[in-house]
Amino acid sequence: MCATCLEEGRVSRATIPWAERHDLGLFTAAWRTVLQVSGEPTSFFDRVRSGRGRLSDAALFAFLVAIPGGIVGGLYNAALFGFFFAQGGVLEQALGGAGPEFREAMMDASAGWVMQTVVSVIIAPFLTVAGQLAISLLHHLVLKLLGAATRELEATLEASMYACGVNLWGVVPILGLFVGFWVMVAQAIGYSRVHEVEVGRPVAAVISPICVCVCFVGVAWGVIMAAVLAGTA
Repeated sequence: MCATCLEEGRVSRATIPWAERHDLGLFTAAWRTVLQVSGEPTSFFDRVRSGRGRLSDAALFAFLVAIPGGIVGGLYNAALFGFFFAQGGVLEQALGGAGPEFREAMMDASAGWVMQTVVSVIIAPFLTVAGQLAISLLHHLVLKLLGAATRELEATLEASMYACGVNLWGVVPILGLFVGFWVMVAQAIGYSRVHEVEVGRPVAAVISPICVCVCFVGVAWGVIMAAVLAGTA
């Protein structure tokens, strides 16, 4: 698409809401992007492929979307601690009351728990982006091995970052149970569209980390069992 055609309106550049955040506003653009990634992944990633996005933009989107999940997770942890360990909580009732030593210990534990919750809320978005980047590297490696990586690494990473938009639904009770699988589906579709290949090989790439983990656990379990049997022989 040449600049003249774009300026004269003969053609239009396919864009995603996040690329128009300066016009739409940050939160509106993020919300519309989440809706499109979640409900219209095929057409969304077609626009990602045809656009001129940057990996940094996709990483920023994944970072912001992870913030609500970190906050909700922190609140859940705080509520869980209060339910069991706070004054008048289940543990104190089960003990039939508590003395000064117990209350002092609970106060110290509460302070530590609050600090841990705050830290987890702060670092959750960073961990989300870093973890997704690491997993995407493995995805791209498998795509290359399968002959499905028709574009550079940045295209795979960008698609993976945008697929993280589905994580926002993790704040919804019950629906959050399916978010992990939902993200994997979005990633597979994203890889298929940005690399313009059939979805089968991207699916294999997406499940590859799970296969690696299963194999690792299986080998570790086998080693432990062999050691136990050798010790009892």
